[in-house]
Amino acid sequence: KDSTPRENLTAHHRVPRAAFRARPAAVPASRSRALEPRGVSRGPSRPSRGRVFPSASNLSRSPPSRTTMAHPAPSVEWEHFLATDVDRNGEVSAVELQNMLAAAGLVFSLQTVMKLITLHSPRDRGTLDFAEFQNVQGFLRNIQASFQYFDASRNGRLSKSEVLRALHHAGFGHVDEGAVKSACQAFDPDRTNGLSLDQYIAMTLFLLAAKRAFDAFAASSATPGRITLDFNQFVYAASKTR
Repeated sequence: KDSTPRENLTAHHRVPRAAFRARPAAVPASRSRALEPRGVSRGPSRPSRGRVFPSASNLSRSPPSRTTMAHPAPSVEWEHFLATDVDRNGEVSAVELQNMLAAAGLVFSLQTVMKLITLHSPRDRGTLDFAEFQNVQGFLRNIQASFQYFDASRNGRLSKSEVLRALHHAGFGHVDEGAVKSACQAFDPDRTNGLSLDQYIAMTLFLLAAKRAFDAFAASSATPGRITLDFNQFVYAASKTR
């Protein structure tokens, strides 16, 4: 009998649309990195009415219907999508997204970019349509806002204690200090005892993927919050975090 669970491919990290236009009031605007492709102007942003943070509880929200994407109204987000979709095939590939993020100062491996796409695209094609691209943009803006808010020292890096507070605020309160310490070491290869923005994003993607894999097994577990895996199941679960 195949013990591999069926994953909930509709799960992704949905964020409020307000995150596209405003950063939290507590975060100085001068410290924010643009996430748009170079050469595309966002125009003036309006002040936020409150802090916006990524929440792991938003993973069950479904993306907008594809029927709303046939003729999207002209918008800044649509311009960003067109600027990123270099081959003009109507979808953003992993390489195109990687290049866009690198131009914005966020350097990720292609493997990390694919993880970002997988978590936001239930179509399982390795690409982003317009609505999925919007979700990725909002996800990144929210993580950026959270990173800046919890960077108390304003040195552009989060210490282990700051990472722990940021993760708890994002909905990962079940992740204890020991697990966070191990994750920080894995995503801090130069051992600076702190995570840069791109390292923090990569670690957050890992935790989201790990939670998805765990929840898939936990759905059939007799003990809430605990799972038992044989080696094949463990390999399957581990592969879903990469």
